[in-house]
Amino acid sequence: MSGGTSWNLDEHKLRSFYYEPHEIKGYKLYRRVLVLEKGGLLGKVAHFKLLDFIVLDMPLAELLPLIKPLPDVMVQRFLLPGNGKMITKSFWLGLKGWAHVGFLEGKEKLFDDMRNEVRQAMVPSNLSEGRSLG
Repeated sequence: MSGGTSWNLDEHKLRSFYYEPHEIKGYKLYRRVLVLEKGGLLGKVAHFKLLDFIVLDMPLAELLPLIKPLPDVMVQRFLLPGNGKMITKSFWLGLKGWAHVGFLEGKEKLFDDMRNEVRQAMVPSNLSEGRSLG
């Protein structure tokens, strides 16, 4: 399912998209927390969090058991390298949130923003090793 290749990403560029470095079980990822508010005539009606994770090199089989519902988080999205079909988990029939696992080479619109951000942050491997392209 997953390609197993790691990405070379420009951390400064990822920070411009509000991603911060994060670590789970020794694997490096980038995490972003977005807080969404629903307003009405009487002001704020509700708020919830959306968590996005760019997973650099953790195997899918290790990631899936770690995905659990979190307080005040309605949506968790995990983007992995490679190709595969999107995986969706609901917690308590969606009442405690949803988790979606997508792939960089996938086609689901739900991950288009994250795919675009990762592609903008990609560094050619020979540049990340300090070599010139010319």
